[in-house]
Amino acid sequence: MKQRQDIYKKHVLLVFWDKNNRKDLQGKLGSLKIRFPTIKVKVIEFEKDWRRPIQHKISQLPTVILLKDGIEVDRIEDNDNTILELLFRKATT
Repeated sequence: MKQRQDIYKKHVLLVFWDKNNRKDLQGKLGSLKIRFPTIKVKVIEFEKDWRRPIQHKISQLPTVILLKDGIEVDRIEDNDNTILELLFRKATT
């Protein structure tokens, strides 16, 4: 179990969304989280927490940011299934 916690510290996907794209992304993220259980996913709802999008310079919703060791290494500003899956795959490397 300790190894899994170490992975969580290294690979995090931040998902920024609002009420308009929440439903579409929930299903996609749910299935990807099952396929990639070692990837921690943190969802930030724009309406509830507007400071984090400013901190991460979010210009469009939805946006998914891949952090490795706390540093942004990639981002997508789209909810395309293929691109989202590629980001999950990239997080496992």
